[in-house]
Amino acid sequence: MESYPERCAELHNALLQKAIENDPSAVTETTLITRLLEAAPQLSGIPGLRDLPAYRFLSLLKTARSRPQQGPGLLTPQMYQPDPFLFWSGTFSVGVILNLRTCRAIWHWEPGPFPDDEQWVSLEIVLRNALAKWDSGKYYWDVTLGSICVRAWTQTDLSEALAARERLLCGIEARLPESVHKSQRLEPLEISQEMMSAFRVSRFVGEFLSRAPRPGFTFVAPGITTFSTEALQSTHASKDPASFRRSTLLGQEDPDDLEWASLLLPTNKSVDQDTSRHANSDIQSFDKPWGLGKFTVSRQAGLYVIPEVTESDTVQLITSSGLTTAGEFRGRCPWGKSRPPTLAEIFGHWASLVESGTWAVAADGVAEDHNWFDRHAMDAKLDWHDHLI
Repeated sequence: MESYPERCAELHNALLQKAIENDPSAVTETTLITRLLEAAPQLSGIPGLRDLPAYRFLSLLKTARSRPQQGPGLLTPQMYQPDPFLFWSGTFSVGVILNLRTCRAIWHWEPGPFPDDEQWVSLEIVLRNALAKWDSGKYYWDVTLGSICVRAWTQTDLSEALAARERLLCGIEARLPESVHKSQRLEPLEISQEMMSAFRVSRFVGEFLSRAPRPGFTFVAPGITTFSTEALQSTHASKDPASFRRSTLLGQEDPDDLEWASLLLPTNKSVDQDTSRHANSDIQSFDKPWGLGKFTVSRQAGLYVIPEVTESDTVQLITSSGLTTAGEFRGRCPWGKSRPPTLAEIFGHWASLVESGTWAVAADGVAEDHNWFDRHAMDAKLDWHDHLI
């Protein structure tokens, strides 16, 4: 049976193969453990070093030979191949750290302290997460740039979001009162390219809404509902075309895939006007230059897709109080750069709140009022460890 070190080494080497398969000059070698002991000879004094799983893992790793005057090559757009001399040179600042004794890993940046032991994750998780992004097409080789790049979103991202939403809707439908007639799903919205352009709806959101059957009940989360075609038009049609949201492209600014902050799931409430006076600092920041108020559709509360540079499916929950942290992850990501949740992740979390009974369900769907997010802001947050591959 394959052991843990061999399994992790196989995953790493598969990552390396993905990274170099378009580079005909790449030459691989299995010298990492030798270079590690040259860079840090003090490690030779660790009792039973050669018996540690991490030693076995490192001894099996392949790396691509560095070109003269160049550092290590990339494994992913965010991770270089392991290089002991770079790590001990003092120039290291951020990356995946491996605990040689436990074979657990964490994404870490200097000069911050290492997190508590329970925050570290299996190295296998880190490697599988990166390999999954290659397999889905999230990571790819750009022939023009001659480099590894990131796609803002893929069909896998869209499929996972639709599947997680289906899980949420099915969970709510299963808990509807027996006396309630189970209404059939409504057809997805019909959104033309002209409508998307006029309303500044991102392509990812347009693709999602045009493929997602709508529920027969009203509320999919506390105070949060879905758009009808009429509601989508009335919400966007009369808005100022010069507003920050409508005039500011986000994401990668791909001319074939323009991305704006987009309201996906609305509420029937707008954000309070006096957020700057609120005692909660997270709410005070709503209308600040660094706040999210400028990305809203006329201060409409709800779930927004607000693209990041490398992620077009990341979301922000904005409540009517102006709270923007209730839909975030707790703490930092163990296996990569921290980011907002994806649409699939937030739907998955909401589904778990329905399935566990945390959210009550009545004839109109989720029965909790919209203020639930403010009263239970920590429960509303996501845990990175619930979204491990």
